Amino acid sequence: MAGDEERTRLSRSRSLHDSVATRFGGAASGDAARELALALAPGKSLGRFMILGALGEGGMALVLRAYDPELDRKVAIKVMRADLYGERASIGQQRMHREALALARLSHPNIVQVFEVGSLPGGVFIAMELVQGVNLRTWLKGQTRSWREVVEVFRQAGAGLQAAHRAGIIHRDFKPDNVLVGDDGRVRVLDFGLARPEGEAELQERGPLTFSQEQLVTQAGSLIGTPAYMAPEQHLGLPADARSDIFGFCVSLHEALHGRRPFVGETADEVRRRVLAGEITVGPREAGVPAWLRALVLRGLQLDPERRPASMDAVVAELSRDHAATLRRWGVGAAFVGLLLGWVGTSVVSSDRPRCDQVAARFVGVWDPGRRAEIGAALIGSRIGNAAATWARVAPALDAYAAAWVSESTARCLAEDSGERVHNELGQLCLERRHAEFTALVEVLARSDAEIVEHAVEAVGQLVAPARCGDRASLAVTAAVLPPEDPVAVAALRQRLVVVEAEERAGHDAAVLEDSSALVDEARALGYAPLLAEALLRRGSLLARGAAYAAADAALIEAYAAAEAAGDDLLRAEALLLRVEVVGFNMAQPDLVAAWVPAAIALVQRLDPDSALEARMWTTIGLTEHIARKYDLAEAHQRQALALLERVSAADDPQRITVLLHLGRTLWARGGDGEATIAVLEEARRLAETVLGSEHPSLVMIYLNLANAYASQPDMLIMYYRKSLALGEKVLGPNHPSVAAALANLGNSLMHYGEFVEALANYRRAVDIYLATLGDAHPTTAMNICNLASALVAVKRVPEAHEWFARALAIYGRAHQGSQPEHALAIGGMGEAFAAEGRWEEARERAHRAFEVATAVNGGPTPWHVVNWQLNETEALQRLGRDREARALGEPLLGLPPGRLKPEDLGRLRLVLARARAATGAPTEALALAETARTELAAATDLSWQSPLAEIDEWLREARARGLERPEVMR
Repeated sequence: MAGDEERTRLSRSRSLHDSVATRFGGAASGDAARELALALAPGKSLGRFMILGALGEGGMALVLRAYDPELDRKVAIKVMRADLYGERASIGQQRMHREALALARLSHPNIVQVFEVGSLPGGVFIAMELVQGVNLRTWLKGQTRSWREVVEVFRQAGAGLQAAHRAGIIHRDFKPDNVLVGDDGRVRVLDFGLARPEGEAELQERGPLTFSQEQLVTQAGSLIGTPAYMAPEQHLGLPADARSDIFGFCVSLHEALHGRRPFVGETADEVRRRVLAGEITVGPREAGVPAWLRALVLRGLQLDPERRPASMDAVVAELSRDHAATLRRWGVGAAFVGLLLGWVGTSVVSSDRPRCDQVAARFVGVWDPGRRAEIGAALIGSRIGNAAATWARVAPALDAYAAAWVSESTARCLAEDSGERVHNELGQLCLERRHAEFTALVEVLARSDAEIVEHAVEAVGQLVAPARCGDRASLAVTAAVLPPEDPVAVAALRQRLVVVEAEERAGHDAAVLEDSSALVDEARALGYAPLLAEALLRRGSLLARGAAYAAADAALIEAYAAAEAAGDDLLRAEALLLRVEVVGFNMAQPDLVAAWVPAAIALVQRLDPDSALEARMWTTIGLTEHIARKYDLAEAHQRQALALLERVSAADDPQRITVLLHLGRTLWARGGDGEATIAVLEEARRLAETVLGSEHPSLVMIYLNLANAYASQPDMLIMYYRKSLALGEKVLGPNHPSVAAALANLGNSLMHYGEFVEALANYRRAVDIYLATLGDAHPTTAMNICNLASALVAVKRVPEAHEWFARALAIYGRAHQGSQPEHALAIGGMGEAFAAEGRWEEARERAHRAFEVATAVNGGPTPWHVVNWQLNETEALQRLGRDREARALGEPLLGLPPGRLKPEDLGRLRLVLARARAATGAPTEALALAETARTELAAATDLSWQSPLAEIDEWLREARARGLERPEVMR
């Protein structure tokens, strides 16, 4: 076979006739190829066209120059290459025929015009307009082109693709080689050989793929398209659509602006890997390339087609827009703009530094009036829950953030003091990070779904304020960090990390969990400690959100070590606080992180005193103290967090809602003033409904805790439980853990009133949800299993109850290292099941053990359910005939403060002690105690099904009927 060097040498010495024969004869065989070569020699006719010579050769066809004598014009004729005859002929002919049909359907100034389709021996040809000019690749190499010149050429090419898409035609191989720039300045898209009507089935053309770095051509029998310009879905063999062309268009645009393609590789496999991994190689940035144009290119290069512009209409509109005019309009007062550019208009325009005037342009295409309207339409148009209320909150917050960024960045640009240079450089790096985070979050908001609507307000609130980039103390640590050896790789990886963080803030935890693992591996390979610390912190946060607490703890410990190595105190503080929350609160093991708490306090108060970060710190510490039953400390620190937020944040800061909720839970758990608890939780409810909307998921837990606080007001209690359940099912779905919490608490209320069947159904559903979401190693799962087992005892299904109590105790064992107070729920529950069977010694032993376990950790007054274990043991002793022991244990309980025992439990205690007194020779005291119990229970309201009133009445009747001279009958 003739090699490329031989072809080049021969073409220089032979006639045009010989050149054509060589091209078609190099790999051809048989008479058909020789006949075709002769038929296409200069001077020959093809239909009515006279062949003038060769124009060029591609992967599939030869292009000839010809003359049309009827219309007196020169044309270009495309003919399938003869060396593709034989077994590949049918594919080549199908492509040629498809191109002819595609181009015949299109008539547009930016698409090469087709004049005629004809046949020749063994194939087809296409006659089309002959364009005087060069292809786009040659045009770019001819001389240095400004970004404005590039945009104009791509605007025209985009208009051609736009017309093709509107006709239902997808190009599938857009690249600079397939764009002609005419001498008249008009741009035409050509080579629709891979085009097909949208929705038509793909040809099966997979096979080995090789290409050089200089010219990547589609090989016959290969994957369709040119690898360096193909969209991810094309590499995967999936159907292509208009967004696939947008991807190729943006690859070409990136190459035109920066001098290199975004996905670089020496082989097809390497390019494919980089495309599918989204590994964009940061090219040398032309100084004048505006932010809106870079943003457009990056949007078009997204892996997920859904995240690219929806159509070429949007791309062409962006390239056609007069961005300078947009900026001028902003300067005199568009919505966001009066805030964003009003300051710039008075301060920057008069500056003798023209570059500072470009600062605001960084938000063109990122957050300008058009983009703002687009995001708003997406969010409100989703019709999800409280989307409209969310947008009303999010839009002005993003406006204000963009304005603050412009203000801070412009002030830095204008700084003249040379002594500020180091901090200016560090501050600018900080601002670039803030801009990247903002851009990533806006991109996420554009894809509105239920999770985004739920988390949007909080996600915007979590953006780091641009003003922090002017804080010398915050930047000081960065100055000590050595620069990376590969800054390009670090920048690319950090950009991907920013995207993962934005997705996490929007509630897409599971979607980016795998990505976070890859980021950690790549950051570790780079060996740059600050980036590794960031990646590990993100990984730990995502694992914690998915309830993978042990894995999260390991990641956070490593994140802390990496931050220590980097000398980044802020990252150290973040890792510290998150680990305290994960281990101390989520894993319910506050002792394991007790030593970390003083370090966290010292670090945060040194880095950022009197700040939202310090408020978050006190909130987190309060959570661990709540778990440790140190309710006084928890309340003090939660109130400290609230006071800080009142000083440093807005009155409607969503963080206040979180702190109020935690404070309300602490007050309720401590058994404190019901009115104070209700007041705190009602404030949380009002703030959440105002700030987040009446259907925000955070209200599910607020309603739930409010119901608990209204324990003495049955109507309010049931109302809030049912509101919590209904809202949870609506906005979170039927299998969310918060729905399970509502089911369990509603079940508790139903049990209180003796509605056992419905209560049991609620408990079963709650347990199923917790097992599916939190698993069988989480304390919450075990607690709800105890509820289920107690309901089974109430309906006399005691053997089944024993199985569930044993399972709960096993789960507690997996969740905790050593015995914890929570274990008493399962141990004491077993005792109640034994009591229901009349197995009083086993009941007594379990009740005694439950009380010991529940009181092993000292912290606050003993809750009523813990005292209940003593009551159960007292009854078991009395039933066993150990009356004096029963009196010794139970009599002191009569002196507990009012409210420590529920009325029905106090009534039961008095009945048990009345029996014990009667049996130990104190009949008068026994009768008096029983009568007191009856009087108080008769006057009480809202008694549960466990009220012993009927049993007390029966005992009193029996005592009076038989007399008290034989107290043994009273047993």
